[in-house]
Amino acid sequence: MLSRRFKGYKHEPYKYYKTFSSRDEACENSFNDVSIEDWELCCQKFASAKFKV
Repeated sequence: MLSRRFKGYKHEPYKYYKTFSSRDEACENSFNDVSIEDWELCCQKFASAKFKV
């Protein structure tokens, strides 16, 4: 049960990222209490070709 909850917790930022139409728009709107710098790194990761595979 704990592993499923942690997996869901890790998926929340990506679900939020996907609500925006572009990477730039997503980077401008930080997720919850994530700092702008950290959120930009997350957006960079989510937009990478390696992550999309």
